[in-house]
Amino acid sequence: MKKIWVEHSTDNLKDGNFKQDTLRDTILKITESILTKETISLSKDKLDFSGNLDAQKIRELATKYGFDTPSDGRNLVTIKNKRNHLAHGDSTFSEIGKDFTVRELENFKDETLVFLSDVINKIEQFIIHKQYIRIKN
Repeated sequence: MKKIWVEHSTDNLKDGNFKQDTLRDTILKITESILTKETISLSKDKLDFSGNLDAQKIRELATKYGFDTPSDGRNLVTIKNKRNHLAHGDSTFSEIGKDFTVRELENFKDETLVFLSDVINKIEQFIIHKQYIRIKN
């Protein structure tokens, strides 16, 4: 989390496109945040995903941010891809729907709810147990 916060805090320092004063101001701001134990926040637009997530991307984010990786979710990629085809007008509901039975669609829904509940529970545990605080010796 610290690394992600530092990356977020130094976004204004783009590959040598900054003045020494800018670097100094950024270091001062970060130092003050640490010394005052300021609560950090990350803006949504800086997070490492757009609007569509599948199980693999959620597992990558879990590893990056440090919460336990959720299990299963194998059908999320199918759901995501079919949803994208609908959203971009590549397919119609009837074209996509003809490939699945009602029972399969219900299974997709149930598996998705179980997977997302697992993700939420793991993030809650991450926060409750303050696992974002890593003390290295």
